Amino acid sequence: IHWFEVMPDGIVFQANREEHHQWQLYRLDLGTKAVTRLSSREGSYESPSLSKDGTFIVASYSAFNSPDELVRVPTRTWSPSSSNGTFPHPAEELLTSTVPDEFRRIRWVTPEIVHFTARDGERVPAMIYKPAAIDSSKRYPVVVFVHGAGYLQNVVRGWSYYHRETMFHTRLVQKGYVV
Repeated sequence: IHWFEVMPDGIVFQANREEHHQWQLYRLDLGTKAVTRLSSREGSYESPSLSKDGTFIVASYSAFNSPDELVRVPTRTWSPSSSNGTFPHPAEELLTSTVPDEFRRIRWVTPEIVHFTARDGERVPAMIYKPAAIDSSKRYPVVVFVHGAGYLQNVVRGWSYYHRETMFHTRLVQKGYVV
């Protein structure tokens, strides 16, 4: 759990519950102890903030090939039995659209998340950037990019903190490399 807020009937929180590589938004119902995922997209939700009335969360959302935009995520999920004949609760809503069309038209390479076992037995995540169609009879030059800071893992299902490397990896793949 990376962030949470306590409400009268529940707790909303940000966690990487389903997959270590992406942060999602959830709600814990204190009455039933049920945990419900509130966020609807694959990717990462960062810097969440609960509205004063507790009905929604505003967060920064990103995916592999899409930089941060602001989204509004309702804190309650809607079901026909809870509507009492009223309009359904609104769905997740994109609040900003700041990424230029020129940037969106770029064919960014979406990396594949893989895991390998280190000498100490720990499973270590990694990302592989490769051409969309791999010819198994062909040999490809490989570039190994090692994140050397040691304090922050860089495998995130969202726009990378190190976006310049992501752009460079895409360029290398366009030139025929596997990264």
